[in-house]
Amino acid sequence: MPTMQTKCPHCQSNAVICDSRQLSDTCRQIKVRCSNLDCGFVGQATIAFDITLSPSAIPNPQVNLPLGLHAKRRQIIESMQQTA
Repeated sequence: MPTMQTKCPHCQSNAVICDSRQLSDTCRQIKVRCSNLDCGFVGQATIAFDITLSPSAIPNPQVNLPLGLHAKRRQIIESMQQTA
């Protein structure tokens, strides 16, 4: 499995996600370590889902994410096709 990475906010080198903790169904707290030994940055960030681009086929009833614009359009078109 590939290692998750992002960019170091200081030196822009690759920064590896080395630990994470689930905060909720839609939010994780991650620890990130810069791969540039001269930089040495270690930081914490939060990853959160904020919109639904494509609805789940097995939705969790406790997760309520708003639909993105594309998903809203698709939902409207599908409902219009069902009523026609």
